[in-house]
Amino acid sequence: MLRNIPANLSPELVKILLEMGHGDEILLADANFPGHHLHPTTVRADGLGIPDLLRSILTLMPLDRYSSYQVALMETVGDDPRPPVWDVYEQIWNEAEKDAGPVSVKTIERMAFLRLHPQRLRRRPHWRDRPVRQPHPQEGRPVMTAIRDSVTEEAPVQEGTAKRGFLYPGMVLPFCLLVSCFAAWGLAGNMTDPLVKVFRSVFSMTNLQSSLVQSAYYGAYFCLAIPAAFINSRLGYKGGVLIGLVLAGTGGLLFIPAAYVMTYSVFLTALFTLAAGLSILETSANPFVMSMGPEHNATRRLNFAQAFNPIGSNLGVLLAALLILPKVNPATAEQRAAMSQETLLATQSEELKAVMGPYVALGLLYLLLAFMIGRVKVVERQMDAAAGDSGGPGRLMRLLRNKRYSFGVVAQYFNVSAQTCIWTYTLHYVTSALGVSDKVAGYWLQASLIVFLVFRFLMVGLMGRFDARKLLLFMCSLGVALSLFAMVSVNILGVLAIISLSACISLLFPTIYGEALMGLGEDTKYGAAGLVMAIIGGATMPLVQSAIMDYTSPAVSYVTVAGCFLVVAAYGVYTLRTPRPISAA
Repeated sequence: MLRNIPANLSPELVKILLEMGHGDEILLADANFPGHHLHPTTVRADGLGIPDLLRSILTLMPLDRYSSYQVALMETVGDDPRPPVWDVYEQIWNEAEKDAGPVSVKTIERMAFLRLHPQRLRRRPHWRDRPVRQPHPQEGRPVMTAIRDSVTEEAPVQEGTAKRGFLYPGMVLPFCLLVSCFAAWGLAGNMTDPLVKVFRSVFSMTNLQSSLVQSAYYGAYFCLAIPAAFINSRLGYKGGVLIGLVLAGTGGLLFIPAAYVMTYSVFLTALFTLAAGLSILETSANPFVMSMGPEHNATRRLNFAQAFNPIGSNLGVLLAALLILPKVNPATAEQRAAMSQETLLATQSEELKAVMGPYVALGLLYLLLAFMIGRVKVVERQMDAAAGDSGGPGRLMRLLRNKRYSFGVVAQYFNVSAQTCIWTYTLHYVTSALGVSDKVAGYWLQASLIVFLVFRFLMVGLMGRFDARKLLLFMCSLGVALSLFAMVSVNILGVLAIISLSACISLLFPTIYGEALMGLGEDTKYGAAGLVMAIIGGATMPLVQSAIMDYTSPAVSYVTVAGCFLVVAAYGVYTLRTPRPISAA
């Protein structure tokens, strides 16, 4: 005989709760809800109110923390006020789940909610343990509350084993094309890093002036992230990807007039336009990839897609080393000043046309990808169409008050800062420490990107055995040590330490991204935009490092990188000491 089962739970309901698992849900509703029409297994609870039934159920069954939200409420209609009984519900589930962390709540428009359940039930007729509970009467006005155990049922599953698949049916080709976009924006980002050194030589600039290349590039990411979120809300993820690719392609083609005008500001304009498109592309592509399959493996799917980003990064550095850096005249600023105006212009023209070629080809690649993705049909997921969207100041305040998220944005800022500073000034450090040419230093940068690529895949494997937060903390601590070592050992060992820093940053972006977005629910889309805005670190921190470099040396300037690693390590400590909003139930 069983003991401690609440008396208001019938044997039929207890049996169903016992049989439930990941991917199942229960729905509590008043007598107005058409439960018998939606599902043949309907359990009546006449004489009970939803609060009492909810409290009893949560004593037996925890909410599933694999879901992006655990509770769904049907939105009120028109100007109807918020039902007071919702406060009672909230108190009940918060008390029941106090040890597991905050409960994420989502609202769904009334008709969308009513359409949602029969569509899913028709797709999954084999779910015998998927009941609609119908207590009667409910306290107050008729309100429906769905307590969700998982959102893995979002997939249009055709077979019993399909819910364990990596992608939804029909998503293989769109996914492959989208993964190519990850490589494509990595190509642009790391082909741009050597331009800081190139423009410093071509236009005889200081390190601070030439660092405006990174300010233009990453500043565009900051400016376009929020507009990208609005584009995704209006046109969907595919619309955002297409707009981003077309804008990035336009930026690549703007290098043609820039090379002939031979003005630094025009190149910065072309870079800003290209990066603006990539900002929209990246803000759209990350959640797009996550939505292409069941949510239970969304993070793994995103890590897989992002693993192709360093492939593009390596290719970008290789193109710069082969097509751009060898064409840069090794003449110093003093030697250029001694040239005749005609000779100087001819030299600059040849150098800037070498810069133009790869970027024009890149622009054409983006336009080709836009054409191919535009031709592929992508079925919108029901979860995107049905979700409620309460925005405005309330969303911003929710995000700001969420310490895990807001600290995550700060950590992402310093992560991107460290990454940009490491790769931008590798050429400066290598040429200073070893006395080699920019071309030879470019090969060292290529080696740095290869280290990043290898460790990105290695870290994805290690995450299956170790807590990603602990890996993050360890690699950041190692990054601090390597940065300090490179400052005091300015030789071949220091160069190896600088190259090894790429291993330390390999897992930071996806780990911070996933940790910061945990439990945001309907705010995830705009929260993702905030994390992309944090890429502004790549625009601002190189200015700090370059200013230090102008007054000291490339080696001393790496104190900036050490400071960035310290902040990210602090976020790792915070996440380890704070319970996750979503955890395995």
